[in-house]
Amino acid sequence: MINKKINECVLGFEPVNERMFKLHIKGKLYNTTYICNHAPTEDATDEYKEKFYEYLQNVCSKVLKYDALFVIGDFNAKDMRVYREVNCDSDHFLLIATIKEKTCRIKNISGEMRKKWNTEKLKDDTTVDLHKKEIEQDLKKTIPSDDIEEE
Repeated sequence: MINKKINECVLGFEPVNERMFKLHIKGKLYNTTYICNHAPTEDATDEYKEKFYEYLQNVCSKVLKYDALFVIGDFNAKDMRVYREVNCDSDHFLLIATIKEKTCRIKNISGEMRKKWNTEKLKDDTTVDLHKKEIEQDLKKTIPSDDIEEE
């Protein structure tokens, strides 16, 4: 699933096959292509695994050269629902990554660019007091009365 915040920045989504899809996202400085995979298990035939990786190479080679490319997924696929433990005598490597990148500027529903708030003004006590009073007045207008018949 794609986060609602970046939904407008999606340039394309392409399901390549039952084990792979490609997601192209518009960035601020450069676009990013994610290729997500679910590789065949060790139990699969060598021919099938070879075809999978050839196909993956073919998909990667079609990505624009100035795009950032992330190839992610499960390359040691097993039908399990648990994570393997980190173990010093294992050839499995646990990889967890957080990717921070600037996507395109997101517009609100009316098509305008989102306004940035000047939070520095909240450091001034008079501005904070004025802001609190305005919020209290707005809340008094919107709070329903306890008496049902009044409404």
